Amino acid sequence: MEYQNPILRGSHPDPSICKVNDVYYLVNSSFEFLPGLPVYQSKDLVNWDLISHGIDESNVDAYPYSNLKNSLGIFAPTIRYHKGCFYIICTFVPKGTFIIKTTNPEQGWSKPLWLNINFMGIDPSLTFIGQDCYLQMTNGEGAIVQCKIDLSTLEVLTEPKIISYGTGGRDPEGPHIYYKFDKYWLMIAEGGTREGHMETMQVSDNIYGPYHPVRNNTILSNRDYKGELQCVGHADLVEVNKNKFELVALSVRQPKHVHRNLLGRETILLPVDWNKNGIWINTMNKEGKATINLSQPISVEKQARNSNNIDKLDFISSFILKNYELDSKNLIFKKNISENIKNDFIGFRQTEFDGKFTFSISRENQSTEAGVIVYKDNKHLFKALYDSKKNAVTFVKQDSDLIIKKEVKLKAEGSEINFSLVFDNENYQVVVSNNKEKILDSCQTRHFSCEESDSPFTGVVIGLIRNKNVKCKFNNLSLK
Repeated sequence: MEYQNPILRGSHPDPSICKVNDVYYLVNSSFEFLPGLPVYQSKDLVNWDLISHGIDESNVDAYPYSNLKNSLGIFAPTIRYHKGCFYIICTFVPKGTFIIKTTNPEQGWSKPLWLNINFMGIDPSLTFIGQDCYLQMTNGEGAIVQCKIDLSTLEVLTEPKIISYGTGGRDPEGPHIYYKFDKYWLMIAEGGTREGHMETMQVSDNIYGPYHPVRNNTILSNRDYKGELQCVGHADLVEVNKNKFELVALSVRQPKHVHRNLLGRETILLPVDWNKNGIWINTMNKEGKATINLSQPISVEKQARNSNNIDKLDFISSFILKNYELDSKNLIFKKNISENIKNDFIGFRQTEFDGKFTFSISRENQSTEAGVIVYKDNKHLFKALYDSKKNAVTFVKQDSDLIIKKEVKLKAEGSEINFSLVFDNENYQVVVSNNKEKILDSCQTRHFSCEESDSPFTGVVIGLIRNKNVKCKFNNLSLK
């Protein structure tokens, strides 16, 4: 059978995975965006359904999202299942590390329990050995540390001990320990999450080490491979059936001959050969490398590609939106309870380099400026807002401290104002029309890349915006 990477397109970084019976569960980082910690479900590892968020309106007040800077917040979760309960352990930067749990991911997650530890680590993971629970994480000083914890109270039962400094690459992080073939296998990401990213493996007879590198390190990296996928690393392993394994990892897609990350870090899937003598990734295609097209001996259907379907769970923003509803292809912003929220926007992760997003708004009863937004962070954006009172459109481009505004009046009036955002590798172009005339403006995509923006860990969000706290309706949403 064949499938195509990425399996989760657009900004889906730092994947972690577990299997319960014949169902797989996967979680990603979400940083400053809400709802946070998207949780996906699959039966074939390729086609995934978004079933919940670890952070939603039921528990968001327990997290310090207020005034959060770009690319901070939710860092690198791990999802595990143990004795009838699902656990997600994660770090909220700059507050600390927490655990949430549930017996059914489709029914929501608990409020967080915060770990009491005397350093600011990231990328925590859990390993269950018998009745014991071990925590691994990066200590922020280039080392992987481990301690035993009480899972119910998060009491630290042993002093954190350094178990690895990696295999020589910078920024050893994202540790996961697996007990297989009567040994403990420590997999970590090294090299930083850009072009030097790689995945390495160490092995030991004892969970506390000493750990020794496997013979074929580095086990996965595209740093010396001229493929469409780059920055490959931060992986997690799952057992498909007895001694058959798969690996999820992050990677970025870049346009041909362009070294620019626009979509963010995405989730890929690779086959694994693993036995007591070692571990090998993607041997049927290109060993040790991540490739787009794969064939493998597990039963899967071809990947479901990006469609026109727009679902409420797919929308994200910089705060929890309790005030909107999706009716077929119409989206209604209600008035916010809090008057402090202004410039509401709601959007979805950009998943392809080329596409078209369209919608319309009615001039009648339109009492706010509303329109379309391309959002990378709060200092890198492009938006077009229609003002019904002026019968004019204001285009706004912001790149760091440079802000360019242009107001263009529509000569004729119409009952419907149509918006079209067309994008490709090089440009975003907004066209606004009233069926009688058109006005347009454009912005280069490079201003929204991770290399040029203030948010290196997230991708572009495309969506809808209003600038006043009043009811607003967007009609006939379509994404192609």
